[in-house]
Amino acid sequence: MPICVHLTSEKNARHILRTGIKAMPIATGGKGVFCMPALPNYYASHQWLREIRRGSHGRTPLVAIDFRLPSNEMVLVGHFSEPHVQVTISEAAGIIMSAEEPLGYEILLPRSVARDEIHKVRSVPQVIGWRYYPKAKGNRPSCTCNCCIRGEYGANKLRQRLGMPDTKPASKQEMMEVLRNAKDPDAMCGALYSLGTKKRNNPEELEFLLEHPSVDVQRGLAYALRFYRGKGATSMLVHLTKHEDEQVRLDAQESLTDSGREGVL
Repeated sequence: MPICVHLTSEKNARHILRTGIKAMPIATGGKGVFCMPALPNYYASHQWLREIRRGSHGRTPLVAIDFRLPSNEMVLVGHFSEPHVQVTISEAAGIIMSAEEPLGYEILLPRSVARDEIHKVRSVPQVIGWRYYPKAKGNRPSCTCNCCIRGEYGANKLRQRLGMPDTKPASKQEMMEVLRNAKDPDAMCGALYSLGTKKRNNPEELEFLLEHPSVDVQRGLAYALRFYRGKGATSMLVHLTKHEDEQVRLDAQESLTDSGREGVL
Protein backbone atom coordinates (compact mmCIF):
# COMPACT_ATOMS: atom_id res chain seq x y z
CA MET A 1 0.00 0.00 0.00
CA PRO A 2 1.49 3.37 -0.98
CA ILE A 3 1.99 5.92 1.80
CA CYS A 4 0.90 9.53 1.32
CA VAL A 5 1.99 12.61 3.27
CA HIS A 6 -0.45 15.26 4.53
CA LEU A 7 0.98 18.37 6.23
CA THR A 8 -0.87 20.14 9.03
CA SER A 9 -0.35 21.88 12.36
CA GLU A 10 0.36 19.97 15.56
CA LYS A 11 -3.02 21.09 16.93
CA ASN A 12 -4.90 19.76 13.91
CA ALA A 13 -2.91 16.52 14.02
CA ARG A 14 -4.23 15.73 17.50
CA HIS A 15 -7.78 16.16 16.24
CA ILE A 16 -7.07 14.13 13.10
CA LEU A 17 -5.80 11.17 15.12
CA ARG A 18 -9.26 10.96 16.70
CA THR A 19 -11.42 11.63 13.64
CA GLY A 20 -9.34 11.11 10.49
CA ILE A 21 -8.56 13.72 7.82
CA LYS A 22 -11.74 15.46 6.73
CA ALA A 23 -12.17 16.28 3.03
CA MET A 24 -12.46 20.04 2.66
CA PRO A 25 -13.97 22.19 -0.13
CA ILE A 26 -11.54 23.19 -2.88
CA ALA A 27 -11.61 26.24 -5.14
CA THR A 28 -12.38 24.26 -8.31
CA GLY A 29 -15.38 22.56 -6.72
CA GLY A 30 -15.94 19.39 -4.76
CA LYS A 31 -14.03 18.25 -1.67
CA GLY A 32 -10.77 16.47 -1.06
CA VAL A 33 -7.53 16.07 0.88
CA PHE A 34 -4.31 17.48 -0.54
CA CYS A 35 -1.28 15.26 -0.09
CA MET A 36 1.94 14.03 -1.67
CA PRO A 37 3.22 10.47 -2.12
CA ALA A 38 6.12 9.35 0.08
CA LEU A 39 8.87 9.39 -2.58
CA PRO A 40 12.57 8.51 -2.48
CA ASN A 41 13.03 12.26 -3.03
CA TYR A 42 12.30 13.53 0.51
CA TYR A 43 12.35 17.18 -0.58
CA ALA A 44 9.73 16.59 -3.28
CA SER A 45 7.43 14.76 -0.85
CA HIS A 46 7.55 17.61 1.69
CA GLN A 47 8.00 20.53 -0.72
CA TRP A 48 4.72 22.25 0.28
CA LEU A 49 5.67 22.78 3.93
CA ARG A 50 6.98 26.34 3.74
CA GLU A 51 4.20 27.50 1.43
CA ILE A 52 1.52 26.03 3.73
CA ARG A 53 3.13 27.74 6.71
CA ARG A 54 3.26 31.03 4.82
CA GLY A 55 -0.34 30.89 3.68
CA SER A 56 -2.18 29.52 6.69
CA HIS A 57 -0.16 28.74 9.76
CA GLY A 58 2.42 31.51 10.17
CA ARG A 59 5.11 30.37 12.58
CA THR A 60 3.12 27.37 13.83
CA PRO A 61 5.22 24.22 13.36
CA LEU A 62 3.81 21.68 10.92
CA VAL A 63 3.92 17.90 11.19
CA ALA A 64 3.53 15.16 8.60
CA ILE A 65 0.64 12.71 8.78
CA ASP A 66 1.41 9.52 6.89
CA PHE A 67 -1.56 7.49 5.69
CA ARG A 68 -1.91 4.39 3.55
CA LEU A 69 -3.98 4.07 0.38
CA PRO A 70 -4.75 1.04 -1.80
CA SER A 71 -2.53 0.97 -4.91
CA ASN A 72 -5.60 1.30 -7.16
CA GLU A 73 -7.06 4.31 -5.27
CA MET A 74 -8.06 6.99 -7.80
CA VAL A 75 -6.66 10.49 -7.24
CA LEU A 76 -6.11 13.72 -9.17
CA VAL A 77 -2.51 14.69 -9.89
CA GLY A 78 -0.87 17.63 -11.60
CA HIS A 79 1.08 20.85 -11.24
CA PHE A 80 -0.84 23.39 -9.13
CA SER A 81 -0.95 25.82 -12.08
CA GLU A 82 -2.27 23.27 -14.60
CA PRO A 83 -5.28 20.95 -15.02
CA HIS A 84 -5.04 17.68 -13.10
CA VAL A 85 -5.57 14.16 -14.45
CA GLN A 86 -7.27 11.23 -12.74
CA VAL A 87 -5.03 8.21 -12.19
CA THR A 88 -4.32 5.64 -9.48
CA ILE A 89 -2.14 6.71 -6.56
CA SER A 90 0.65 4.42 -7.82
CA GLU A 91 0.52 6.05 -11.26
CA ALA A 92 0.46 9.51 -9.65
CA ALA A 93 3.65 8.74 -7.74
CA GLY A 94 5.27 7.62 -10.99
CA ILE A 95 4.24 10.84 -12.77
CA ILE A 96 5.84 12.99 -10.09
CA MET A 97 8.99 10.86 -9.88
CA SER A 98 9.49 10.99 -13.65
CA ALA A 99 8.76 14.72 -14.00
CA GLU A 100 11.71 16.82 -15.11
CA GLU A 101 10.82 19.27 -12.33
CA PRO A 102 8.69 17.70 -9.55
CA LEU A 103 8.32 20.94 -7.59
CA GLY A 104 4.79 22.35 -7.74
CA TYR A 105 3.08 18.99 -8.17
CA GLU A 106 0.23 18.00 -5.87
CA ILE A 107 -2.23 15.15 -5.37
CA LEU A 108 -5.87 15.51 -4.43
CA LEU A 109 -7.63 12.57 -2.83
CA PRO A 110 -11.36 13.21 -3.50
CA ARG A 111 -12.54 11.82 -0.17
CA SER A 112 -11.79 11.90 3.54
CA VAL A 113 -9.13 9.72 5.14
CA ALA A 114 -10.42 7.34 7.81
CA ARG A 115 -8.73 7.16 11.19
CA ASP A 116 -7.65 3.56 10.65
CA GLU A 117 -5.86 4.53 7.39
CA ILE A 118 -3.46 6.80 9.30
CA HIS A 119 -0.03 5.25 9.72
CA LYS A 120 1.74 7.75 11.96
CA VAL A 121 2.39 11.41 12.78
CA ARG A 122 6.00 12.61 12.65
CA SER A 123 7.99 15.80 12.91
CA VAL A 124 9.61 17.30 9.80
CA PRO A 125 12.24 20.04 9.24
CA GLN A 126 10.49 23.41 9.18
CA VAL A 127 12.81 24.93 6.55
CA ILE A 128 12.14 22.47 3.73
CA GLY A 129 10.29 23.46 0.57
CA TRP A 130 9.59 26.60 -1.45
CA ARG A 131 7.46 29.70 -0.88
CA TYR A 132 5.28 31.70 -3.31
CA TYR A 133 6.16 29.45 -6.28
CA PRO A 134 8.86 26.81 -6.89
CA LYS A 135 11.38 29.13 -8.60
CA ALA A 136 10.71 32.22 -6.48
CA LYS A 137 14.02 32.12 -4.58
CA GLY A 138 16.31 34.89 -5.81
CA ASN A 139 13.55 36.73 -7.69
CA ARG A 140 12.34 40.10 -6.44
CA PRO A 141 8.64 40.11 -5.46
CA SER A 142 6.44 42.33 -7.63
CA CYS A 143 5.13 44.26 -4.60
CA THR A 144 6.00 44.50 -0.90
CA CYS A 145 2.84 46.18 0.37
CA ASN A 146 0.95 44.85 3.40
CA CYS A 147 -1.70 43.32 1.17
CA CYS A 148 0.63 41.37 -1.13
CA ILE A 149 3.08 40.32 1.60
CA ARG A 150 1.19 40.09 4.86
CA GLY A 151 2.51 39.65 8.38
CA GLU A 152 4.44 36.51 7.59
CA TYR A 153 7.89 35.42 8.69
CA GLY A 154 10.62 37.65 7.22
CA ALA A 155 8.18 40.23 5.81
CA ASN A 156 9.69 43.19 7.68
CA LYS A 157 13.24 42.30 6.61
CA LEU A 158 12.05 41.97 3.02
CA ARG A 159 10.46 45.44 3.13
CA GLN A 160 13.57 46.94 4.73
CA ARG A 161 15.72 45.48 1.97
CA LEU A 162 13.46 46.23 -1.01
CA GLY A 163 11.48 49.18 0.30
CA MET A 164 7.77 49.82 0.58
CA PRO A 165 5.48 51.14 -2.17
CA ASP A 166 5.04 54.91 -2.25
CA THR A 167 1.46 54.60 -1.10
CA LYS A 168 1.12 54.49 2.69
CA PRO A 169 -1.11 51.61 3.87
CA ALA A 170 -4.49 52.73 5.14
CA SER A 171 -5.07 52.63 8.89
CA LYS A 172 -7.74 50.42 10.39
CA GLN A 173 -9.87 53.48 11.08
CA GLU A 174 -9.66 54.52 7.43
CA MET A 175 -10.58 51.00 6.27
CA MET A 176 -13.61 50.94 8.58
CA GLU A 177 -14.70 54.33 7.23
CA VAL A 178 -14.64 52.89 3.72
CA LEU A 179 -16.72 49.90 4.82
CA ARG A 180 -19.31 52.10 6.52
CA ASN A 181 -19.63 54.77 3.84
CA ALA A 182 -18.49 53.47 0.44
CA LYS A 183 -21.09 52.55 -2.16
CA ASP A 184 -18.61 50.84 -4.47
CA PRO A 185 -18.25 47.09 -3.71
CA ASP A 186 -14.71 47.10 -5.15
CA ALA A 187 -13.60 49.73 -2.63
CA MET A 188 -15.21 47.76 0.17
CA CYS A 189 -13.51 44.56 -0.95
CA GLY A 190 -10.15 46.34 -0.99
CA ALA A 191 -10.70 47.45 2.61
CA LEU A 192 -11.73 43.94 3.70
CA TYR A 193 -8.70 42.28 2.14
CA SER A 194 -6.45 44.96 3.66
CA LEU A 195 -7.82 44.07 7.10
CA GLY A 196 -6.22 40.66 6.59
CA THR A 197 -2.70 42.00 7.16
CA LYS A 198 -2.58 40.91 10.82
CA LYS A 199 -4.57 39.38 13.65
CA ARG A 200 -7.39 41.57 14.99
CA ASN A 201 -9.91 41.78 17.80
CA ASN A 202 -13.55 42.93 17.94
CA PRO A 203 -15.03 41.05 14.95
CA GLU A 204 -18.46 42.47 15.84
CA GLU A 205 -17.43 45.68 14.07
CA LEU A 206 -17.98 43.83 10.77
CA GLU A 207 -21.34 42.30 11.67
CA PHE A 208 -23.27 44.96 9.73
CA LEU A 209 -21.83 43.53 6.50
CA LEU A 210 -23.47 40.10 6.90
CA GLU A 211 -26.53 41.17 4.93
CA HIS A 212 -24.73 43.23 2.29
CA PRO A 213 -26.21 42.46 -1.17
CA SER A 214 -22.84 42.15 -2.97
CA VAL A 215 -21.47 38.61 -3.23
CA ASP A 216 -17.96 40.05 -3.64
CA VAL A 217 -18.31 41.92 -0.34
CA GLN A 218 -19.53 38.73 1.34
CA ARG A 219 -16.47 36.87 0.02
CA GLY A 220 -14.21 39.65 1.27
CA LEU A 221 -15.90 39.44 4.66
CA ALA A 222 -15.31 35.69 4.80
CA TYR A 223 -11.63 36.30 4.09
CA ALA A 224 -11.21 39.11 6.64
CA LEU A 225 -12.89 37.17 9.44
CA ARG A 226 -10.20 34.47 9.42
CA PHE A 227 -7.86 37.07 10.95
CA TYR A 228 -10.23 38.07 13.75
CA ARG A 229 -10.11 36.48 17.19
CA GLY A 230 -13.11 35.51 19.26
CA LYS A 231 -16.39 33.65 19.14
CA GLY A 232 -17.99 36.46 17.16
CA ALA A 233 -15.77 35.75 14.16
CA THR A 234 -16.55 32.04 14.39
CA SER A 235 -20.32 32.58 14.53
CA MET A 236 -20.22 34.96 11.55
CA LEU A 237 -18.18 32.50 9.49
CA VAL A 238 -20.63 29.72 10.34
CA HIS A 239 -23.44 32.04 9.22
CA LEU A 240 -21.65 32.59 5.90
CA THR A 241 -21.28 28.82 5.35
CA LYS A 242 -25.07 28.85 4.87
CA HIS A 243 -25.02 31.68 2.31
CA GLU A 244 -27.02 31.17 -0.89
CA ASP A 245 -23.91 31.70 -3.02
CA GLU A 246 -21.68 28.62 -3.28
CA GLN A 247 -18.41 30.55 -3.49
CA VAL A 248 -19.22 32.51 -0.34
CA ARG A 249 -19.90 29.22 1.44
CA LEU A 250 -16.58 27.77 0.24
CA ASP A 251 -14.65 30.89 1.27
CA ALA A 252 -16.21 30.80 4.73
CA GLN A 253 -15.40 27.11 5.15
CA GLU A 254 -11.82 27.74 4.02
CA SER A 255 -11.47 30.57 6.57
CA LEU A 256 -12.76 28.32 9.33
CA THR A 257 -10.18 25.70 8.37
CA ASP A 258 -7.26 28.08 7.98
CA SER A 259 -7.97 29.70 11.35
CA GLY A 260 -8.20 26.33 13.11
CA ARG A 261 -11.98 26.49 13.64
CA GLU A 262 -13.04 23.66 11.30
CA GLY A 263 -14.34 21.63 14.25
CA VAL A 264 -17.35 23.94 14.67
CA LEU A 265 -19.06 22.63 11.50
